[in-house]
Amino acid sequence: MEKVVCRAVAKVPIVKCWDPVLSLACDINVNNPLALENTRMIRTYVQLDDRVRPLAKIIKYWTKRRLLNDAGKHKLNPPPEYSH
Repeated sequence: MEKVVCRAVAKVPIVKCWDPVLSLACDINVNNPLALENTRMIRTYVQLDDRVRPLAKIIKYWTKRRLLNDAGKHKLNPPPEYSH
């Protein structure tokens, strides 16, 4: 592993690292049950429909190219609230 960086002051503390042999980036966090639920949800979607995995890769590529994939740097505006 190279480029190991700890972001201890983040909302959810995280360790980011890079494996040059596999060309693989990795984020590791602990004590984040929502991340586990998200992983389970995505795994279920992938198992239900073969189109989900390629769609997810396209979305990930699209967000990365537009620099939207770093939650610590970019905050999307919440949707407006409508009153009826």
